[in-house]
Amino acid sequence: MKDHRKTKQQLMEELAELRLRVDECEIWKSHSDLQKANEELERTTAGHEAELVRANQLLKREIEDRKRAEIELKRTKEHLENVIENSADAIGIVDKLGKFILWNRRSAHIYGYELDELAGKTAFDLYHDPLELDRMLKRLRKTEFVREYEILMKKRDGSIVAMDLSISLLKDEV
Repeated sequence: MKDHRKTKQQLMEELAELRLRVDECEIWKSHSDLQKANEELERTTAGHEAELVRANQLLKREIEDRKRAEIELKRTKEHLENVIENSADAIGIVDKLGKFILWNRRSAHIYGYELDELAGKTAFDLYHDPLELDRMLKRLRKTEFVREYEILMKKRDGSIVAMDLSISLLKDEV
């Protein structure tokens, strides 16, 4: 039937049907656009997922390496502490203010002090002659070490004894 012979009612129904078809086409078009967007999103997500898997594997290796390094560092530290503690020589370590940080078994035997008993003292308190201590410290500051330097030292029992000291300045990297 030609459009000019159709009634107004028929034309209105056709128009409504055409609008529905247009709407369906729009829905399918947007569905198609959504599918394309979803596919693109899945490709992008897959790429990011692969990157995350690689990054996670790398982090796991780094954690394992760090754990191995920490174990080795702990083992080395324990070994060095054992060597120092059981040395045949008296070994004491002080900070830059002369406060005791380490005092091995041989030092305790020679001087009569345990490390905890030195808490209120500095290394300077163990030297008998302040003038001789100043001479030794000047030499130490100049050369950063003294070897077999004979000086009078005070023991816990108050006795004064001549000791041969070897001292090195240790510097922290921090």
